[in-house]
Amino acid sequence: MRLQALFSRVRVTPGFRVALCALICLGGRLALPFLLAAGLHELGHLAALRLLGIRVSGLELTGSGAVLRAELHGELRETWAVLAGPAVNLVLALCFRRLWPVFALCNAIQLAANLLPVPGLDGGRACALVLPALLGRAGSWVCAILGWAVVLGAVCFGVYGTCCLRLGLMPALAAGFFLLRLPWDLPNRPAADII
Repeated sequence: MRLQALFSRVRVTPGFRVALCALICLGGRLALPFLLAAGLHELGHLAALRLLGIRVSGLELTGSGAVLRAELHGELRETWAVLAGPAVNLVLALCFRRLWPVFALCNAIQLAANLLPVPGLDGGRACALVLPALLGRAGSWVCAILGWAVVLGAVCFGVYGTCCLRLGLMPALAAGFFLLRLPWDLPNRPAADII
């Protein structure tokens, strides 16, 4: 019965199905290790939320990633739950670097990407929790500026990498991913209830 209740709180969007098909078609042998790394990343968040006594109300799989819905209040202690996913990726990247290098690489990529201070990613969420606590309202503006700077840098690299360096479509697709993750109404929104 508990398993049925768990799956009833999972929502899969059409965008996730499209992204999954694209990953399988374009990712080749990286698709399975990447999905495994992403799943373990989310389990890290879930475990930390449970340890902190924070109730999780659901999981949504979208075209730009997984979203855990939890009863968050913007408290500094929630930073541990936010950073638990990247911590799992770090441990897996280190443990599997010789045993399964492709899996270690997928974890390293997810670690690096998730720690970027882009809203909607773990680094952006940690930034939104820590910097306002340290700097007040100015911290929210610093987070917004950092997020926009990273996204604009990713877009510039995506265009340059695809058009000038002829690296294929992957840089442009990565830039599109960051654009999808960026909320357009910052820094006026409160800390969201998502990880």
